[in-house]
Amino acid sequence: MALKKSKKLWLIPLVPVTLYVIASFAIQPLVNRETHKILRVFDGYNSTYRRAWFSPLTFTWQVTDVKIVKESAGGTGEPLFSSEAVEIAIDWRELRNRNLVARVAFQRPSVHLIASDTRPGEQLDPRISNLSQKLGALLPLKVQRITASRAQLSFIDTTRPEFPRVLLNDLDATLENLARSNGEPTMLAVAGLAQQIAQFSAFVTMDPVAPGLSFSGSFRVEGLALVDLKNLVSSPAGLQFDQGMLDVAAEFDCSNGLVTTSVKPELKNAHAVKGKVLPNLVKEVFADADATQIPLNGRITNPDVQVVTAVGAVIRNAFALGVSEAFAHAPPHETAKAPPEARR
Repeated sequence: MALKKSKKLWLIPLVPVTLYVIASFAIQPLVNRETHKILRVFDGYNSTYRRAWFSPLTFTWQVTDVKIVKESAGGTGEPLFSSEAVEIAIDWRELRNRNLVARVAFQRPSVHLIASDTRPGEQLDPRISNLSQKLGALLPLKVQRITASRAQLSFIDTTRPEFPRVLLNDLDATLENLARSNGEPTMLAVAGLAQQIAQFSAFVTMDPVAPGLSFSGSFRVEGLALVDLKNLVSSPAGLQFDQGMLDVAAEFDCSNGLVTTSVKPELKNAHAVKGKVLPNLVKEVFADADATQIPLNGRITNPDVQVVTAVGAVIRNAFALGVSEAFAHAPPHETAKAPPEARR
């Protein structure tokens, strides 16, 4: 009799495990249905994923191999967005206060932006009306923290053949305090590589609930090889370098839509071997690439610009200005000092 009771007691720990397994599998059809609903918001794009899974034990929703593709633009080779995994973890401690607060983590995400003369070939802003409201209705969460590991961001301007691919890769990024539960500003920190070799870092604070666009921050690109920029500065002047590095540092501030920017470029050991330096050359290359019309110094007049879009545009425009100013003061190849290996 005692032996039979001991056997039954041994089975008791298996009950919660069995219930957890049953609950995990029973909820998966709902998880797949909701995942499809969220991806269908991206109208005009082909959105796919490999697997969606929710863990009742950790309150975690994970979706793997996510892709949002515009076939007429980047296609499957350069999708608008892709990620090896997207994980949404709900903070169970906030459930006691009847709040749905979550942390979102992206593993190896990639974003490919493409400028084009035609609407089908363009892959920039998804141009989906009320996108934030639609996603918020399907995912009624307060996102407190977003992280991205080994991220990649590329920009291609197909309207200008001489414009090179701008690539940021191996990025680690953190976006903190989105829910603003403590009243502190939202903070973004990014570190990684530019054009695969130069060091890139940026720090930005934002106030998404301010009546006008409000943000401030700084960024730095260090050790950008001038040889890699030959496509950017070639065109009419045929300017080419065989050595040298470029650093660009900038600080910016936007208060109620009024932007001020300070840019400091620095050329190191630059040697031009071909062409002439034109002060406005790089400015011309970048002139119409930014459809949002974000100024470096002045007021943002576009009422539809979101704060994240504005921050990205200011950083990009400040980098363009830094390159332009640096090259405007570069020695022309006729009078430039020859590199040591070229001397006799």
